[in-house]
Amino acid sequence: MVLSHAAGRKQQSNRCAFMLTIDYDEVLSLVRAHDVTVVGVQLPAGLRRKAGEIAAFLEGHGYEVIFSGDPSYGACDVADRDMAEAGAEMLLHFGHSPMLTSAEIPVAYVEVQDDIPLVPAVAPHVDVLRKYGTSVALVTTVQHVRGLPDVASFLSSQGFDPFIGSPGSRVAHGGQVLGCSFEAARIPGAHFCLYLGTGYFHPVGIALATDLPVLYCNPYTGECNDISALKDKIVRKRYAVMVSAESCERFGILVSTKPGQYRREEAQEIQNLLRSHKKK
Repeated sequence: MVLSHAAGRKQQSNRCAFMLTIDYDEVLSLVRAHDVTVVGVQLPAGLRRKAGEIAAFLEGHGYEVIFSGDPSYGACDVADRDMAEAGAEMLLHFGHSPMLTSAEIPVAYVEVQDDIPLVPAVAPHVDVLRKYGTSVALVTTVQHVRGLPDVASFLSSQGFDPFIGSPGSRVAHGGQVLGCSFEAARIPGAHFCLYLGTGYFHPVGIALATDLPVLYCNPYTGECNDISALKDKIVRKRYAVMVSAESCERFGILVSTKPGQYRREEAQEIQNLLRSHKKK
């Protein structure tokens, strides 16, 4: 069954809690596909309020549940090693689409959808969008991807030429972006990108990756903003750091040990590059 609590939309601060949906039929099917009795669960911060609900469901079907206490920042941030050491026989990783193909224990990704409609966040800003052109790349994060076709249909009816990019090498859905993957936003001939979601992290990343104007429409507040000024501020800060680093002699290179972020070869290349410039 799909559990959803739609009541309470009037309280903006609680909207996320009431609109996130978990398909518990899918959860049970994923667990039953493995011969296990102890299930690890990993949740991003926005889903931690669902921990009790998830535990009650799994325990009600006879499984022991162990939660990861560390925050999860993406599909590449999987706690398979920690859960294996804690005695879990498989891991349910909630809130992200599948990415990693190998792990210490079986990992099942459980996507969580947000049922808030996206078109009402776009409709009031059609005249503003027209100032940027007609060809638009539509992008969002995994919880809103099911709403992109509705936005595309609406914009088409308003004379736009909307595109939903194909899934990339690290994402599962068309139009989906990650902090490490903006392939869906790279639409040849697009005049601008329209990001549907919350937070500036992804739209700023899209702007840096595509060098296109990016409008950020928040489906909860109805705001639609051009993030060019924020992008330019970040670029200026980056250049300032680079200029400052030119006079440095000793550098430290940090490598994440998270399964999807371990880049030792790239770190070695950076080390060699620094040494070639007489840096330590």
